[in-house]
Amino acid sequence: TLSDVGASDGCQLSLVLDTLRIALTASVDGSALLWSAGSGECLRTLSGHEGWVRSAAFSRDGAVVLTASADGTAKVWGSDSGECLRTLRGHGD
Repeated sequence: TLSDVGASDGCQLSLVLDTLRIALTASVDGSALLWSAGSGECLRTLSGHEGWVRSAAFSRDGAVVLTASADGTAKVWGSDSGECLRTLRGHGD
């Protein structure tokens, strides 16, 4: 289970990018995490949303991650760096 690898309550598995063997989770704590699907190790934490992360997805090539949050923003992240590349504002419920 996700709790076995240290994921907090409210996390959900959004997608596994099988070619890279990386799992992506979105959480109620406002973060998304990248995990090694093989070892279960947390590789990167994407923090910066002020509300729970409702969804998270990889780009086709795995280079970026898009997260959407209850705070009304979507963020584009570099998968390798974990850096927020852009914040998109204005979406709502």
